[in-house]
Amino acid sequence: MNDWTTAKIVKVIKWKNNLFSLILNASIYPFIAGQFSR
Repeated sequence: MNDWTTAKIVKVIKWKNNLFSLILNASIYPFIAGQFSR
């Protein structure tokens, strides 16, 4: 299991009562969604 990374919450987007998105700021390696798909 990987170590935990500390992050700061930049923004919270509430879609519904129990549905939300978090925008985080953390020192991690670059990630591009779908980088492992063909």
